[in-house]
Amino acid sequence: ALNWTVPDFIVPNQGKVLQASERIQEWTKKESERFVRTRIQTFDGGQTLYENVTDTTYNEIYHTIFRLLFEPSPAIAKILRAKLSEAGLIPGHYAVAHYRAFYGRANRRPNAIRQTAINAVNCASQLRPDGPVYFASDSLLAISTVRDYATKNSYAIITPTENEQEPLHLDKAGNWSQRHPSDFYSIFVDLYLMGMGRCFSWGQGGFGRFGLLLSYNASCYNRHTW
Repeated sequence: ALNWTVPDFIVPNQGKVLQASERIQEWTKKESERFVRTRIQTFDGGQTLYENVTDTTYNEIYHTIFRLLFEPSPAIAKILRAKLSEAGLIPGHYAVAHYRAFYGRANRRPNAIRQTAINAVNCASQLRPDGPVYFASDSLLAISTVRDYATKNSYAIITPTENEQEPLHLDKAGNWSQRHPSDFYSIFVDLYLMGMGRCFSWGQGGFGRFGLLLSYNASCYNRHTW
């Protein structure tokens, strides 16, 4: 367990909260300042800031650091074990394709979804030609398209458990505060399954990039769309 208590000797030295990446980078160059207090959200999760002050890269440490700090809840861990067993997936031995169909928009043309979904799994399979591919998406049409594509061609492509509703978004689900936590389990199951892969194909959005950072080789990736 971690003790998150702020030591007494740090409290007087915290200074004001910095909320811009540029300011934080300037602050870390000051030899007289030992502490930086910040509240910031960045697309790369702080990667640029981290790599400016260390000799290692985010890709090298994020997989391990995340697992030291977090573990899935018992309910989600149970679903993960069942999915891995059912699909025959071995952590670190499969590729991942993630397609965020509704990034920055409420809808997209069905044909565009179908084409991009198939392109995504094809791109992932290029990274690990001999291994299975796990496909995740926020589009039910994309998931069903890839499932049919895999069946028709006898490809080893694994998709989320069949669902008759669009996958929920943590930041877009209506009445989210009134929903049961289990309604959102699939989000975390997808995240952990993506993070158990090795080699990754992703397009738009931070969720796919998050999965890449959690994976066993965050340097093995391609972008199926921009």
